[in-house]
Order: sequence, then C-alpha cells, then structure tokens
Amino acid sequence: MKVVVTQSVLINALKRGGVAAVSPEGQAEEFRTKIPTRRCVRILADKKAISIESTTEGVASKSEMPVSDQVAVEQEGGACVPAKELTSLCSKLFPDHKVSIELIPSGKPKVNDTVAVKALDGSECQVQAEFEAFPVEDFEAAKYADEPVAIKTKVEAVKKHCGAIEFASNPADYQNLHNNLAIEESDGVVYFVGTNGKRVAVVDVKKDDFGSGSLNGELLLIDAVTCGSILGTLPPDAELLMVREPDGQHIVLKCLDSWFRVAMVDEVRKAKFPKYKKAMTTPVKVEVVLNRKDLDLALAVVMEANKGRGKYEVKTGKDHVVVRGKGVTALKEVQAKVKCDSVVSEGLQDGVIHLNSTFFSEAIKKMKGDKIKLSFTPDEKKAKVASVDSPEFTYVMLRLVEDEAN
Repeated sequence: MKVVVTQSVLINALKRGGVAAVSPEGQAEEFRTKIPTRRCVRILADKKAISIESTTEGVASKSEMPVSDQVAVEQEGGACVPAKELTSLCSKLFPDHKVSIELIPSGKPKVNDTVAVKALDGSECQVQAEFEAFPVEDFEAAKYADEPVAIKTKVEAVKKHCGAIEFASNPADYQNLHNNLAIEESDGVVYFVGTNGKRVAVVDVKKDDFGSGSLNGELLLIDAVTCGSILGTLPPDAELLMVREPDGQHIVLKCLDSWFRVAMVDEVRKAKFPKYKKAMTTPVKVEVVLNRKDLDLALAVVMEANKGRGKYEVKTGKDHVVVRGKGVTALKEVQAKVKCDSVVSEGLQDGVIHLNSTFFSEAIKKMKGDKIKLSFTPDEKKAKVASVDSPEFTYVMLRLVEDEAN
C-alpha cells in the first residue's frame, strides 16, 4: 500500500475516522482485550478512494477520501496504524505538505510490518517517520446501517444544544448513566438533556427550528465524551443525518464522507434516566429576577472565599438576594448583596439554602441574556435557574444537605 494525500485533507480524515480509537473507550479496550487494533486506524486504499476507520464495542467511525488531485493511490492495500500517534505527527506538518504513507513488509514471520510516513514537499524541512503496523486481518470492521434517515439537521444545531448542557454530564463516571447526553422529541419539541444525578440541564428547541424528520418519541442516550468528540471533527454548517438502526441499540451519524456508529444505552438503564420534565414543570415558591452581570460578580467574589469548599449560602430578602461564602484561609468570609428586579413576596422557610458553587457558576456562564430568573421549589429541595431572554435553557440543582453544606 502506498498513498499520497495533502496534509489538510488527511488530518480531517484521521480525526473523523479515528474518533473511536482515540476515545477513552478505545484506549481502555486495547488494554483490557490485548487487541492492539482497538487503538488503531485501518487505512484501506483502492482505485476509487482511501478509507480511514476505527472501531470499539461502543463506537465506530469511518471517513473516506475519494481519489482527486489531493488524494492519490499509488499502490492498493491496507494497514493498521496507532491512531493517536499518527494523527499527532501529521498535525505538526504544514497544510500544503504532500504526505506519503507506505506499507513496508517485514519479510519475516511473526514480525510486524512497518508504515513509513514522509512529508514530500511544502518546506525545506524533510520529515519521515516509521510506525509499527498491525495486520488488517485483526481489525473488526463495523457495519453501518443504510436505513431511512430519522433526522436531517446541521452539525451546528446539534453541537450548539449539546454543548449547552454537556457540562452537566459527568464524563468521569465511565459507563455510568450520568455520562450520557439525552436527546428526545415530544409534542413538536426536541429536548437535549445532561445530568450527573445532582443537577440537570435541559435545552428545548422547536422541532421545525432543529431539522426535518422524526425520532418518533424515542429517547436517545449517547456517551457525552464521544458525542463531543464526533461533533468537534465536523464543520458547523455541514448537513448531519441521524439514522436509527433496526435493532434499536445503535444510531448512525452521517456527515460529508464520514460515518459514526454509536451504541445507545439499553432499555433497562434508559428507564432509570431522571424524569427531567417533572423537574422542569415543578411549581416554584420563591422566584426572583436578577441582573446577570451583578449575579455573576457576586458568585465570582464569593468563590474567592470558598473555592476550597465549593458552597454558596443563598438568602432572599424582599428586594434582594444575598450570596455568602466562608473562607478557609486568611479570607474568612465574603458576602455579596444583589438587588432584585422583582419583589419577593415570600422568603425561604429555612432562611437560607446551600448550593454547590461550581454547579451554580457553570449554569450562569452557559446562559445568554441580561436577566436571570432564580427560583426555588415549595419544598426548597431544588433551585431552578433560567434566562429570561432565552427560556429554552432550564437548569435545576439539588440543594446541599446540612452535612454537605458544613
């Protein structure tokens, strides 16, 4: 096998086709299964195109480069090369470099072949490297369903809404329900949801503003890290197609000359996903409207005191909200008083409510608009944050219990 590809074209294909291999799952599977191709991209070249592909149990990705003036196949064949290392090296080259990738057989039994990578032109610096190649026979290629398209939209639409709530997921909980992003369609609205068990963020957008097609009321749960990695390799204005596989266990994303096959959460675990709609529609007892900049300032200065403990003490008055935090160093305490745009008719029963400072601050940073609505449920167990100007984003936090607050 020998191919020559312009660096700018090659690096896009490597990033898209190598999504599975460079994911935490791909690295973990290689260690667990002792199958080195789990962290590799398989490069296959024929007369028509060059394909770059990687696969794991949970996600598979494939990108094709049709033969053109920037993509040439001098010798057909294939090889498996470590994705992370190959992508990292090629990303250092200049965009106008012509990059040659050639398989050099070892000629010895039980000795892996070598893949030679060279930068042919573009600068006075001549670059060449050699990678250990693994047999393509050991690579388990995924099959991508060619089913009717469920949703047709833009990459930007999905990336925008997923990015708004991805922070509320917990990628550290590997293979846990809380490391997933949820997408659901209901009554002409598409909901994007992220949660880590103690907070939930929801973005709802009108179906007509999102795209065409339908999910038929199905709840899609996709790994948050994987989703972010896939969307990050695609241009925002490109068309994105979402296809459900007949088995209901995978969803295929199609964009340009790339395919991504992502495993969804099984039905048993899906049934345990938090009832976020209930949290959104829960009646509120105390509700205040605050200037965003003023509230942001209050949270920032209080964070200076309690950043080692991460707790905000929130207290409501008739026309203001007080945010207080105790320090653990020379800065003993900081308090900020923010004037409300609305009058509070009824205060908090316990006088104060304790909220996780990181959760609260992150929500404010993600919201748009000049006015923030802060409200509390009648039992004072939940705090709801929303933007007056962008009501499609709703954020709910659980209050800290006394032991957590101290």
